Amino acid sequence: MRVGFVDCEGQGDRDSAYDARIACPVLLSAKCVIFNWRDTLLKDRILDLLGVMCRAASTVDLGSGNGSAGEKPFGHLHIVFRDWNFEGDQRSVEAQLLGIEVDADGDGAKRNVVRRALAAAFESLTVWLLPPPTERVADLRKVITNDMLSPDFNAAVRSLRGALCAQLVAPRRWGGQPLTGPRLADFVPKIAQVPCNASAHNQPTLHFRCIF
Repeated sequence: MRVGFVDCEGQGDRDSAYDARIACPVLLSAKCVIFNWRDTLLKDRILDLLGVMCRAASTVDLGSGNGSAGEKPFGHLHIVFRDWNFEGDQRSVEAQLLGIEVDADGDGAKRNVVRRALAAAFESLTVWLLPPPTERVADLRKVITNDMLSPDFNAAVRSLRGALCAQLVAPRRWGGQPLTGPRLADFVPKIAQVPCNASAHNQPTLHFRCIF
């Protein structure tokens, strides 16, 4: 098995619709997606950024038949908080970020919309809290070598790596069929070349129907 890492260049240059279109081909083909965050729990900002992925998911029609029943548009989402030295553990942060707020209105209702959309778009959602790689703050300004890494950081990275490896054992599937190199080479350029169409709100959207 070969694992490729892809970064979406150009995000943030225009608007969320453009970001969604850039991310869509990668999200469709990726078994695991890492959302990298280096700050405290700013749930409104984080959910706003994750909402770009929900917008991309809303433009995907999985079709019916061919083993597609129950499939999610995207793979496994890992929300990784780097250099975590704030209050809260993995369980409490996950509850605050992804838990549905009861009797919510206003901003809370908007957050719930994104949370439900994320759960519908991804096979799984996991929050990871990675502590600073070294115990000495001054070392963060240096080129960090392996011998400088703290035991807590190494343990957290091993846990994340183990989860990714377990998910990457099996290939990504579409319509019940494995997403192979030839299939990727066939459909990703087609997605990238599809022109944007105006929606009811005059926002560009990318509509794609995947049937194998």
